Amino acid sequence: MKQANVALRAAAVESKKKPPSAASREMLRKHWAPFVTGSSLAVRVSIVLFCFALCGACVWKSKDLSLGLKIADVFPDDSYVTEFIGARSFYFEKAVFGSNLVTRGPGFNFEESATQAETAALLLALTGSKYVTEAPTSWLSSYLGSSSHNATDFYGGLNTFLSSDQGKQFIGDVNWKVHGVSIDSSRFGYRHPGWVGKAKNYREQELLVTDLRQITQASKLYVDVLRTPPQPRCV
Repeated sequence: MKQANVALRAAAVESKKKPPSAASREMLRKHWAPFVTGSSLAVRVSIVLFCFALCGACVWKSKDLSLGLKIADVFPDDSYVTEFIGARSFYFEKAVFGSNLVTRGPGFNFEESATQAETAALLLALTGSKYVTEAPTSWLSSYLGSSSHNATDFYGGLNTFLSSDQGKQFIGDVNWKVHGVSIDSSRFGYRHPGWVGKAKNYREQELLVTDLRQITQASKLYVDVLRTPPQPRCV
């Protein structure tokens, strides 16, 4: 298949070097030119509109073109590199990996209303990516809306919440500095389905992470966007 493609490309390059044949010139002179110039105004306008429509369609479809060559096209079919790329595509092309927003460093005091509001605004801003269908459910919003929320002892109430049936799904999202007293780092969005609902393949999932990083840069919070390994396809 690749050898045939190379031969076709060589033939196309070679054909560009040759001038139009006499038969082509004769056809244009005797048939096409008189048809265009001798037709009625309506026909000529229709031809012009058709050409514009054809050009517009070409420009519109050009946005679907990808830059460069696929790596698999560079190597022979029997190369171990091609075999590896094929296996990776088969097992991981449709795989879904998680994207984490990790908060860490000084200045994160989640018991302050300003930090809570900024975190909620950041999670909502993530829907600005075309690959995000909904803002992720977070341990913070779930805790604030639960009966375990304690305004006077925020982290003590959070520890109780994470031990409950409602909060145990978020237990891995909070990394305690001092257990039940202060948080060293926290995680938002781990494997959230809304983040990958529109990311159809590995490339789009990479673009998803790029989008998330650009969005978080505008936030006042210090946030890292990390990616977890994809889950392989089961066969």
